[in-house]
Amino acid sequence: MKLFISFLFSMMIFPNLVSAELSCKIGLDKCITSLGDLRSKHISENEVGIYLNDMKISSIITSDVNKSFVYYDLPYHKNKNKLIDKLIISYDASDCIYGEQESNCQKYKILDLTNGVELSSSFYPPVINANLMTVTWGEDVTTMTFEDKSIFLYKNHKVTLNNGGVKSSNASFNKDIYITN
Repeated sequence: MKLFISFLFSMMIFPNLVSAELSCKIGLDKCITSLGDLRSKHISENEVGIYLNDMKISSIITSDVNKSFVYYDLPYHKNKNKLIDKLIISYDASDCIYGEQESNCQKYKILDLTNGVELSSSFYPPVINANLMTVTWGEDVTTMTFEDKSIFLYKNHKVTLNNGGVKSSNASFNKDIYITN
């Protein structure tokens, strides 16, 4: 019993000492993946780098560098060895198009580590800041459904908007603007 109480007490004092199962949770400075440690670092006032094992794999232009790269509490997929091999990241951006205007929004990318390192194009739901509701990880296709009922598919390292949700009934709906580089 004393050992259990000591363990609980140590977890309160050192909350970042967690197992690999909790490898992408809030409070950690990295995310442990199938290819190594994933981190983010500020490059400039509006740019954040994404690093795998301390090697830069990409950078993201963001409207708020303090909220730029969020990998915790978002869905990820584990391979048969129980290591993360696909991960959804999100960041704040200021170049989202709603109507005829640019606006701030939450954008998403998929980091795919199943066969090397692939980072998808950015994508965002047609209704401003609609929440990501469900993710279904498949062998070939990953399906992401947002609060606005829009559905994005990830297949062969590409993201497509399969269903525009509540906005798709609008005659001027252009699904191509919701996927950017």
